[in-house]
Amino acid sequence: MSTLTAPPRAGAADHSEVVAARGEMPDRARRVVAAALLLFAVYVSLSLFNDPRATMVTDTGGKIATLRAMQHNGGLDPDVHYWAAKWDPDGRLHGLFYTSRVGDKWVNATTVTMLDVAEPLYAVGGIRAALILPMLGSVLAALAARALARRMGAGRSGGWLAFRCVGLASPLAVYALDLWEHSIGAALMLWAVVFAFDVVD
Repeated sequence: MSTLTAPPRAGAADHSEVVAARGEMPDRARRVVAAALLLFAVYVSLSLFNDPRATMVTDTGGKIATLRAMQHNGGLDPDVHYWAAKWDPDGRLHGLFYTSRVGDKWVNATTVTMLDVAEPLYAVGGIRAALILPMLGSVLAALAARALARRMGAGRSGGWLAFRCVGLASPLAVYALDLWEHSIGAALMLWAVVFAFDVVD
């Protein structure tokens, strides 16, 4: 006597796969967040070896001097002033390289937006707090490199290799340690490429 068995419900296998995928997603997200936090911690550790009174290049030194002036001026006024403006109206002998006269103010800034965002952080913790911005930019750029590598078929290990190379073995590791906008720009461009790749795909 044969035993009748009910046929499997349509979509039962698909349902189990979806449940399994949902179970994997939090683990995957935790790994990504943990890697991002670890990379950020590496940047913070490396920055502690830097002298907060020094910079790597002259333009970042001008940004820090501008942040200090903004604290003195109150608000978002980037005027670094010039005590000898009466005798040197063109500012050829100004102590800060790349300083330009704009109306009655003396400005040493390539991107005012970066200074406006960094000013509250600088007010709280000085230059070390302001470095949170370029550090976050480098972390986001490394995550974008991982996402792009995965989309191009690199696999899980290849994605993490791209993350490590961009985060630790590229100029972005240096850009995270001084008040540059480069890391934020690179992160925005890389994530734009990832988004464009998804749209095309």
